[in-house]
Amino acid sequence: MNAISVVIPTYNRAKQVEEVILCLFKSDVTGFSDIQIIVVEDGSPSPCRDVIEKITVPAPFQLKYVWQENAGPSVARNTGLKNAAHEVVLFIDDDILVFPDMISKHLAGHQQFPDSVIYGYCPYVIPEKETPAYRFLTKLTDPGNTSDYIPTSAIASGNISVEKKMFPDGEFYKSSLRTPAAEEFELM
Repeated sequence: MNAISVVIPTYNRAKQVEEVILCLFKSDVTGFSDIQIIVVEDGSPSPCRDVIEKITVPAPFQLKYVWQENAGPSVARNTGLKNAAHEVVLFIDDDILVFPDMISKHLAGHQQFPDSVIYGYCPYVIPEKETPAYRFLTKLTDPGNTSDYIPTSAIASGNISVEKKMFPDGEFYKSSLRTPAAEEFELM
């Protein structure tokens, strides 16, 4: 297993999703034959297609753009899962700046703990105007604990990976949930 698909659902955040993709390109890709990035545009009034198409994509990355009618984050993530070419699928939010070793750690997590849901710490794009949610998230995280795998029953979608075979119907998240974060509570 030396390939992975990365799904980024997005809504109306062209500049942020570009920053996230460029950060992904800085990942340690040692040993990877292919890293597929799928941007799923969830019916944004200001689509990011033009921004995505202008990005120069280095090997071993591939970049795919998928547009869908606005259906919420659950459906956007499931659309990404269905379009994923590789067995391990990593979902990151459109405001997540990944650590250089995050992709390899997710793949290693699946090798060490097959049939698991793996998620981890990650920094966020700092919003133009600091929000209460951003302040709360920065207080919750411990950037000093980024290398261990810790069993937990709580998850968050900002940085989470699964194996496609675990969800043969392509429904990782319950599609009827349109409220952001509701899908994590249902999945837990």
